[in-house]
Amino acid sequence: MQKISVIVLITAILFMACKMHQTLKDKQAELSTGVIDSNYEYTCSVVGWETHLPKDWHLLTKDETEKMNENGQKAIKSTTGASIDMSSLKELVNLKKDAFNSFLSTIEKYDESSMGDYDKHNEDVDQLVKNTYAGKQIKFDSREGSEKIDNIDFHIFEIKLYKPGNNEVLLNQKMYSALLKGYDFGMVINYNNDADKQTLLKIVEDSKFK
Repeated sequence: MQKISVIVLITAILFMACKMHQTLKDKQAELSTGVIDSNYEYTCSVVGWETHLPKDWHLLTKDETEKMNENGQKAIKSTTGASIDMSSLKELVNLKKDAFNSFLSTIEKYDESSMGDYDKHNEDVDQLVKNTYAGKQIKFDSREGSEKIDNIDFHIFEIKLYKPGNNEVLLNQKMYSALLKGYDFGMVINYNNDADKQTLLKIVEDSKFK
């Protein structure tokens, strides 16, 4: 489930240290799927996705991503009792500017004939995310909808997380899901200010699908 990694942002990414500086070569070496060229254009040929990345954002290393996903599985297990098999999940490009602003993207094989209706799958995953936050007693508002990106219809799930004890917003999350070439493709943006929101939205809006 590609949305699972967002659950750990409070417990993992918010407190995750990162390298002070990464060269383009450093970033290229950390990718497990897809490539980044000298113009910071990222391409994942598996689903025909390409977009432009900000040069100065930290690309999560393989070790950081592995720890993030491990913590995500633990968070779900502790709050819902559900065990999630993430063995087929492929990380694409995951970026982080600071504790509250990040971009995540993944793909996972999805066959509707054997795994069920994709729209119902999105509803179930949205509910799992809500149950996990509720189980951790994190106050939130959520909204589901749809958006078209480069003529592809995406399921949208937005969450606004609040600081403990008041109505001040801690973090905004927006999750994009679409079925592409037999894969459940997901992008997640997380932000706490308008400037970084625009940078993150540009990654999404610059996306092209072939």
